[in-house]
Amino acid sequence: EPSPADAPVPALQLPRGGRRLEENDIASVALPEMDAGRMLHVDFNGEVYDWCSLVELAEDLRSPTLHEMMQDNIAHYFGIPISSQAVIGEDDRRVETAADWRRALRSSAPMVRLLDLRTGFVDEVSGGAASSS
Repeated sequence: EPSPADAPVPALQLPRGGRRLEENDIASVALPEMDAGRMLHVDFNGEVYDWCSLVELAEDLRSPTLHEMMQDNIAHYFGIPISSQAVIGEDDRRVETAADWRRALRSSAPMVRLLDLRTGFVDEVSGGAASSS
């Protein structure tokens, strides 16, 4: 059976992993970035990545398949199957639809947390605990 990493990805190919932010870069994430370098930052396994350019993603923001495209790219670049992905926005709400992605990407320096449900985690959204089986 092919792995999620072998699955075809949508036409928009997000950069593999992006550039890892160093400790002294973290403070700059919250600063407004109004130029063409505006990026989506992803916190995954305790590391923060500059994952994709929002300028490159702009055309896809109106697409009703935005959520599915992002899920496919997460599966490809982070190796997390779609059924095991949890994306949490800066407002601590789950990102589960195209409208949720548009809301999450509105800030000047958007950041989402990416969780792999296979590893177990504390779900801060519902206050419950999830565990792997």
